[in-house]
Amino acid sequence: MLPQPVYFAFLGNFDLFWLITYGLIIRRAFKDKTYALPFIALAVNTAWDFFGAFVYPSPYIQVYFNVVYFVIDLVLLFQVLRYWRAVHPNLKAWQFYGLVALAYGITFTVYTTAVADLNDQVGVRTAWVDTFIDAVLFVGMFFGRADLGGQSLYIALGKIIGTGSAVIAVSFNPIAGTEHVATLPWLYFWILVLNSVYALLVYRRSRQLGINPWRRI
Repeated sequence: MLPQPVYFAFLGNFDLFWLITYGLIIRRAFKDKTYALPFIALAVNTAWDFFGAFVYPSPYIQVYFNVVYFVIDLVLLFQVLRYWRAVHPNLKAWQFYGLVALAYGITFTVYTTAVADLNDQVGVRTAWVDTFIDAVLFVGMFFGRADLGGQSLYIALGKIIGTGSAVIAVSFNPIAGTEHVATLPWLYFWILVLNSVYALLVYRRSRQLGINPWRRI
């Protein structure tokens, strides 16, 4: 078990690097005129952040970070609604907006029932499912685009460091009630694998396109 100051240091590192990562995502999206977070992942993130900020507030100062994350989600949603044609030129507006509305409708209703069914008001189990979905969809986004629009190695590394810090914290100091949940360690493992794969993919494509991945911020 980690000493409490070390535990909170890892959690603080998680929030710090995810704030940096979100800043890089927003910057890259405006710069490339595309959205940089898959909208389904964004819908899941928004549900978790909304509940963690306003319905079942997270403990300690995490609730304030959740409020900040929710505001960031709104900025990211604005980018999705503004730049979606760069990614889906063959879709009509009503089709894309319908898909976005469906994604938000599904995630909010499923999240509401999952919290009750799993007795997960703190959002521990749902947080890691959210993070796993995010990791999968970033890899999917990479293969869905021919270029590096909305993507950078620093975003990929920020995801690894931020999420990895949380994995270390909760692996050594499990949240009460999750000590014997067999699914969580596998989620930790595959999230880190997928995030690492994504970083490698972005690095290799950068080189293939003649882009210095360390200079693309």
